[in-house]
Amino acid sequence: PYTFNLYRGTGANFTNPVRINSFSAPSFSALNDTTFTDTNLNTEDNAYSYRVSFLSTPDSIGITAIASSVYLNVLSSDQSLNLTWSENVPWTNDSFTVYRRDNATMVYDSIGIAYTHVYADTGLANDSNYCYYVKAWGHYEVAELPRPLINRSQIDCAIPVDTVPPCPPMLAVRNECDQHNNMPWQTNDYTNYLNWNVLQQPCNDDITRYYIYYGADSASMVLVDSTIGKSDSSYNHILADNLAGCYAVTAVDRIGNESAYSNVVCIDNCPYYILPNTFTPNGDGQNEVFHPFLPYRFVPKIEMRIYNRWGEEVFRTEDPYIGWDGKDSKGKDVSEGVYLYAGYYYEQRLGGLVQKPLSNEKKGGGVIHLIRGK
Repeated sequence: PYTFNLYRGTGANFTNPVRINSFSAPSFSALNDTTFTDTNLNTEDNAYSYRVSFLSTPDSIGITAIASSVYLNVLSSDQSLNLTWSENVPWTNDSFTVYRRDNATMVYDSIGIAYTHVYADTGLANDSNYCYYVKAWGHYEVAELPRPLINRSQIDCAIPVDTVPPCPPMLAVRNECDQHNNMPWQTNDYTNYLNWNVLQQPCNDDITRYYIYYGADSASMVLVDSTIGKSDSSYNHILADNLAGCYAVTAVDRIGNESAYSNVVCIDNCPYYILPNTFTPNGDGQNEVFHPFLPYRFVPKIEMRIYNRWGEEVFRTEDPYIGWDGKDSKGKDVSEGVYLYAGYYYEQRLGGLVQKPLSNEKKGGGVIHLIRGK
């Protein structure tokens, strides 16, 4: 007898093949062209591939090439779906017709022809379900064989979802340091003013909010707040005792897609710390204590020593306010006269504390006139 054996493998590459049917005839002339319908398959998750062997028992006469079904993948994007497909066949595929289901009539109709294995269906409504299949049209090079060879994919469905984040904003940051540099500044808090712009591009059409990031440096920024609304493009960041830090802003769309950081803007403090050269601890209630001009700012500590004219230390402190009342370490009033001081103050800057001489001279020395007369 002569026999055709039909084998099926999983996927396009004939994995784990099994024999699924067999056709036999007592003579070669009795063999007719055969067909077979393979049912109850999970075509949603797998492609399937096939091969036929021809036997004259017990000898093998020949075996066909592998031929697989077309397997379709539909991937979501913003208002569009991207279709890709693949197959493993020994003939030439000339074109592919893409069919989409009409959700009103539930009828599939062709929406386009592709000559590669890619098709983008655009202009769709986000959050709606769309279903497709692809039909391949091909032929063997042998003219006597039937054509076209039609190979259809499984049905695959997907929902367009906005996966495209907005474009990053352009950020600018300012504060009042420019107006108060090297000058006192009467304030109970400090504010950095953030403003940003977004480009008029389709990527920004569905912005619903902005996230504000802040950190001591550009590597440690964390989310500190947000603004609601596409037009709300400014933010005032109020801090208790500091202005230095780095900022970035991101745009967020209605789905929650977040843009990349805007340009990162780092802004520094503007320290103010100046010492007088005279005070009068004479009990009249005016200028009784030696301290810097007030209010000083962004100076968390100092290192200061005060000496009399013979080089004896009479006072030392790390408190930026100083608060020397004209007494020595034993609580006794020192005499009127000129006193010397030396040391440093520490500015709170973007990169950390910066040491500066108290008198703005390299050695940090200066003089204090202590006057006790009325």
